[in-house]
Amino acid sequence: MGRRKADRPIGKFKLRTDQIKCECKDKKKCECKFPLYLEYTLNRKFAKTTTEYKFTLSEWDNTNQKVKGTVTNYNRINAQLAKLKNGIDAAIIDYLDKTKGNTKRRLTIDTLRAIVQRKPLSTLGKIENDEFFSMARQLQETSYSQRKIGYSKYENNLCQINMFQRFVKQETKEDIIKCNEIDIDLINGFIKWKQEKGNKPVTINKALYPIKETLKLASVKGLASAEMVYLISKSYLPEEDDSIDREEEDVKYLTEDQLKALLDIYPTLKNDRTREILDMFLFSVHTGLRVSDIITLKWSHIDFETKDIKNKIIIKGRKPLSIPLTPPSLKILEKWKIVYNHNVYVFGLLPDDLDLNNDKLLKEAVNRKNRTILQSLKEVGKKINLPFDLSMHCLRHSA
Repeated sequence: MGRRKADRPIGKFKLRTDQIKCECKDKKKCECKFPLYLEYTLNRKFAKTTTEYKFTLSEWDNTNQKVKGTVTNYNRINAQLAKLKNGIDAAIIDYLDKTKGNTKRRLTIDTLRAIVQRKPLSTLGKIENDEFFSMARQLQETSYSQRKIGYSKYENNLCQINMFQRFVKQETKEDIIKCNEIDIDLINGFIKWKQEKGNKPVTINKALYPIKETLKLASVKGLASAEMVYLISKSYLPEEDDSIDREEEDVKYLTEDQLKALLDIYPTLKNDRTREILDMFLFSVHTGLRVSDIITLKWSHIDFETKDIKNKIIIKGRKPLSIPLTPPSLKILEKWKIVYNHNVYVFGLLPDDLDLNNDKLLKEAVNRKNRTILQSLKEVGKKINLPFDLSMHCLRHSA
């Protein structure tokens, strides 16, 4: 899940005026020649490739993206530039059109750079050894491109990996480390380092997540000690309000008019992630499921023939639950099934291999996702001028 970006990035030719030291005072009469690059942008990051040409400012038409007619052989040059850009555009479209199952690929900045620089995609993601940070970043690239995580989670995890790398460099004077060199003492040192910076337990636990995830993969590949990875996996700081589905003392509820306002605002929401979270909220309205049961709902619980949720073990109380699905809730499921039917969990918020019987891991995962949901719903509530913060808890008390 996550914010979906534009269908594909658009390339633009640019003169790299920053690469040549120009001391000309009158730019209109400047005769300095600058290299011409083709640049694509994805999520505020750049993928660039050079061309063989250099032009003065007066020779290049930036608005029309062409060489001006004053340049010798300008028609041939413009044709070559067009061929270069069209070839890259076609490669991007070809990559995005290829699917895995029923799911279209996502384009990451590393993949875009490989396409723009005409490098074989088969070289992407190859890890030469058991270097931890290479593996960690590639794991995030793979998870994002396969739609296992959303863009914000992808960016946040990379940020945490970069922060851990800074800590490792501070401790070891090296900015690389092998997976089997990471031990519990290093992790505890990282936790203390984050605490000294004033980070709260919830922030530190988020920073540990991609580290644990990478080490788990390294253990499977035989690149890290299973015993050490197990000890590190237990590194978790208790958070305030560390309970699933905590009942609020001051219960709020939505009126019929407020629910209608939510339905009316849905088509106007520009952020795909927000619409997805509102889908979950509306699904809960029609089923009465708590947030923990929305997050842990599996496709195996859904019977489209009988239009029921069957044998769902509710998290609070650990009792089996079977309830009928209303037409609106079925409509939401049908929409999600098109994109996310390859996931174990309906709304794709949890790793497929999460052990729901491990109360500690489940609590950590549900609370982390619940915070994201609450933040998005709070912003939606502001848009319809609710006098209180919108939350999943409101729906269970709505008229």
